[in-house]
Amino acid sequence: FEFLVRACALLRDQGRKFRCQIVGEGEERGRLEALIADLRLQEAVELVGALPHDEVVKRLDAATVFVMPSVIASDGDRDGLPNVLLEALAMEVPSVASNVSAIPELIRDGETGLLVPPRDERMLAARIGELLDSPALRQKLAANGRREVEQRFDVDRNAGELVRLFTRR
Repeated sequence: FEFLVRACALLRDQGRKFRCQIVGEGEERGRLEALIADLRLQEAVELVGALPHDEVVKRLDAATVFVMPSVIASDGDRDGLPNVLLEALAMEVPSVASNVSAIPELIRDGETGLLVPPRDERMLAARIGELLDSPALRQKLAANGRREVEQRFDVDRNAGELVRLFTRR
């Protein structure tokens, strides 16, 4: 989440008012705390830590924008298709995500969300800014994202498709 924190510094330097909550816990916490302090972002960026799923849902429900700044780790580790991104789209939260792994299969840039190259805090800040500036874009992406999740991740539809595949001769 280093690049999200750095993007927040750019947004702050542009005079934007916002509150960024980073939910989850991991080995990056110490580095992120130091970076937040170094960039003087304590008033804008909060490391919330791990939360129960129902609390994550509440925070998504209250969010104006969701950001999934995935990167490919130095050892090649990466997110596949993060569940929380699916949840954000299902809850009609307009989303910005990195163009890595399976994310572009769900996020079509400008249609169901906004994509950015991984590790590019300038582009990340620009795309977040686009969403903050445009209620119409947020509304369009929210509706399209929800529709995409409903169409592609419906349990009954997918189960029916599996049954059809396995009963073919």
